[in-house]
Amino acid sequence: MATKSMIRRLTCVAMISSIAACANTRPKSESEPAPPSRSNPARTAKPATGGLVNVPPAYKDGYSDGCTSTAGGRKRDDKRYLSDRQYGLGWRDGFNLCRNR
Repeated sequence: MATKSMIRRLTCVAMISSIAACANTRPKSESEPAPPSRSNPARTAKPATGGLVNVPPAYKDGYSDGCTSTAGGRKRDDKRYLSDRQYGLGWRDGFNLCRNR
């Protein structure tokens, strides 16, 4: 009996430890800026294309336009979006990444 009880307790401890290890424990610093928000137009998403190296200019253009679109009002060259694969990929990546910041 004592063995079953001990195994249950150890199993519970192991499960709780596993779940706790997945939690984000990084404290948010006060100096860290708040992420862009659609509810607060004062905070707008700014495209960060400086980190994009070794990518085609069309991708950078699309990324910048997609990221800018998350701040309100879509900015997209629809003709280029449909005809230029790199621009379209960049726009989708920029939009999705900046929206989730």
